[in-house]
Amino acid sequence: MGECIESLLHQTFSDFEVVCVNDGSTDASPAVAKRAANGDGRFVFVDRENGGLSAARNTGLAAATGEYVSFLDSDDRYAACALERLDEALRSNDLDLLDFSATTFYETPDMRGVHEESYDYRDAVPGVHGGQDLFALYWQRRQFVSSACFHVMRRSLLEEAQLTFCEGLLHEDELFTPVLYAHAQRAAYLDEQLYERRVRAGSIMATPASMRRVTSLAAIAQMLHAWLIEHADGLSPKFIDAFALDIAYVRDAAFRAASAVDPADLNVFLDGMSLRERAEFNLVARYDGLPAAERCRAAEQSRDYRVGHAALAVPRAMKGLLRAVKR
Repeated sequence: MGECIESLLHQTFSDFEVVCVNDGSTDASPAVAKRAANGDGRFVFVDRENGGLSAARNTGLAAATGEYVSFLDSDDRYAACALERLDEALRSNDLDLLDFSATTFYETPDMRGVHEESYDYRDAVPGVHGGQDLFALYWQRRQFVSSACFHVMRRSLLEEAQLTFCEGLLHEDELFTPVLYAHAQRAAYLDEQLYERRVRAGSIMATPASMRRVTSLAAIAQMLHAWLIEHADGLSPKFIDAFALDIAYVRDAAFRAASAVDPADLNVFLDGMSLRERAEFNLVARYDGLPAAERCRAAEQSRDYRVGHAALAVPRAMKGLLRAVKR
């Protein structure tokens, strides 16, 4: 927390506000943050009951007054020139949305081997684009990054779109960010590593799969699907195609998470669902993420497939004979 605040105090750009949200913390982090800010009037401290990351971000958005907003997690920090470079790019291009890159540092040396992260794989994207076009380009290159921390957005854009973070879910950025691109009229990518992400033991990204992760990803895939169908008439074809790829990615992540949890925990979870909920969950998180070849093998091994295959053997042979006669 202290490093995070200090990185803001040491910015080369000074015209900003910081809304620090205490999400029901039971440790000394609020006191550490206030001590690090040292009475700087640009820092506003807001306390709330514990509600998770999405709730904290929504609280911060409600309290923010600036033209643009960004998100900085308390474990992370900005490069000293980050806000200056972002403000320059935003205002010189009159942007609704600006993406930028990040670098990673590890809390302990052993974390590098346990959970490797890199953001060096995205190529430059010159110029200003419509948000839907930029999203489609990212997916065309397979270089989309969902983390809300790597974007700066016009606050009025979020208000007009009534876009907030869905509370109670893990990986909430997977739901928030694709919809954000649908509404942005002027968007760009600044190919500079301005965000410094800490990797530590116990973080959401570094912890093993859990049923909460599985259910969050499954719910996000379902909500993205519903949103796309509802809004398809107002979207570009390229954006629709890219959005469908994004949904497939989330479904695959849900499938991989479901495959990694304790089977006993998964069975207990399934037994507690209604039949309709179980069917929807299975379609998203258990089978839809299987590679195509594996799905085909599973189908071929099923009793129904073998029976059907045998029943159609004679008609198939007749069709083959007819083709041979016609030749």
